[in-house]
Formats: sequence, C-alpha cells, structure tokens
Amino acid sequence: MPHYFLHTEHFDREPIRDEEGAVFDDADAAAAEAAEGMRELLAAAIRDEQAPVPRRITIYDQTGVEIRTVQAQDFVPQQLR
Repeated sequence: MPHYFLHTEHFDREPIRDEEGAVFDDADAAAAEAAEGMRELLAAAIRDEQAPVPRRITIYDQTGVEIRTVQAQDFVPQQLR
C-alpha cells in the first residue's frame, strides 16, 4: 500500500510538515483524508479566533512528488470568499 504525506499550510504561520505520513489505499483515499482534515481545521478556526486559519493541504507520495492539493477556499461558499 502506498505511503502519503499531508503537509498543511496556514495563513501567517510556518507550514506543518507531515514527517510520518500514512498508508492509504490510493491517492483518492489520501485526498479524502485531506478533505476531512481541511473541514476540521476550518471548523476549529471558526469556533476559536486564536486557531490558525488553514490555507491548503498538499499531498505528496512516498517519493516526494506532489500529487494533489486541497485548498481551503474550495470548502467556503462562493458568497463568503
């Protein structure tokens, strides 16, 4: 099973590198996990004004190749952007 790394970027903060990674069935499963993580990060930022505001989660494969990016803006309704 492939190993993926989900690196998180926030506005006005240093990126958080996923040093351990995780095993997923495929890139789609890794993207689903990143999407769920993005929803949770956005919810935390809404509930707590001190929480960091997420910008994107970038998915890398085990060789270090970027395979997909989950953008926070894709989870915000158009009229709120």
